[in-house]
Amino acid sequence: MPVALRGTRSGAKLVHISDWYPTFCVLAGVDPSNPVDFNGTIHGIDGVDVWPMLTNVNTTQPRLLTPTTEVGIIEASPERFWKLITLAGQSVYYTKNNTQTAGTDPCLAASQPPPAQPGRGSSFVHGNEQGCPVCNMSQPCLYDVLADPSETMNVAAQNPDVVARLLPPLAESNQQYVTGHLPAAVLAKDYAAVHPKEWGDFFGPCYTRKGAPTPPPTPGPPTPTPTPPVPAGAFKGCFVDEVSEVPDHLKWDPKRDLPLNKGSSGEMSPALCIAWCRKGNATRSTPFAFAGVQHGSSCLCGDSFGRYGPAPSHDCNMSCPHDPSTMCGGYERHDVYATAEVMKLRST
Repeated sequence: MPVALRGTRSGAKLVHISDWYPTFCVLAGVDPSNPVDFNGTIHGIDGVDVWPMLTNVNTTQPRLLTPTTEVGIIEASPERFWKLITLAGQSVYYTKNNTQTAGTDPCLAASQPPPAQPGRGSSFVHGNEQGCPVCNMSQPCLYDVLADPSETMNVAAQNPDVVARLLPPLAESNQQYVTGHLPAAVLAKDYAAVHPKEWGDFFGPCYTRKGAPTPPPTPGPPTPTPTPPVPAGAFKGCFVDEVSEVPDHLKWDPKRDLPLNKGSSGEMSPALCIAWCRKGNATRSTPFAFAGVQHGSSCLCGDSFGRYGPAPSHDCNMSCPHDPSTMCGGYERHDVYATAEVMKLRST
């Protein structure tokens, strides 16, 4: 970083994650170009060199249009950043002190089908469980990001010209990034669409080859299994969970496989979660029968488990914070332990 710029701010600049590759290549003296022929048109890499912009050598955005998803695009002009969204459900907003505020966008009368794969599942198309879509292709949302960084004011109705200008490049970007390269007949014959719940209601990766076994996780270097703490439970396996609608810790959510969310900790381990679940909660002093570690740092408790069925062991692939040899569940998956039996940690 130039000495004169250290400790300063670059101002309102739009940088996409794909821009770092060409930026670092140019700084290292390497040519980042890698053009490909896409349907008869030569297409370069997605990223652009943003170093001149970040160092104020050139204050103009090197890219006018930046597709953010298959349903969103940003136009970054010197005056303002317009963001168009053509599919979204009701959202929530956060203040600078992390206070959550419910969204107030009016619900549309009806939602529309999801876009081409890889697309988004029902919760994105239909909104939340109350069914509140707020943006779609017929009535998209438009935000002036610099003036409204939290995206709370939909100004599409006041700027129909901007909406009309951004819809075509968004559709064009989907032809390059979303629709894919394989003919429909090949997809139907050899591939199966990924279930939306597999990736948190995103269809991506978009397809898996039919009949192909699920690959195991890439093994890491062997790590000696640490001596477990005081025995307190027995490993029962990796099991499927559902996304909680009660995010605050110490809350009861009957839809979850283990309904009591005891919270998260940077010190999470099966032993710690078992100890938490053995304490009961505010309404009972007796231990819960089972403890589940999830997402690397979360702990859940309950008296039964398995309502959504077992999961492959490699789905519980997140190691505990301070013990990489012991798993602490995965995304919508938890490693379950009985709290009253001799503990046998599941290790890599």
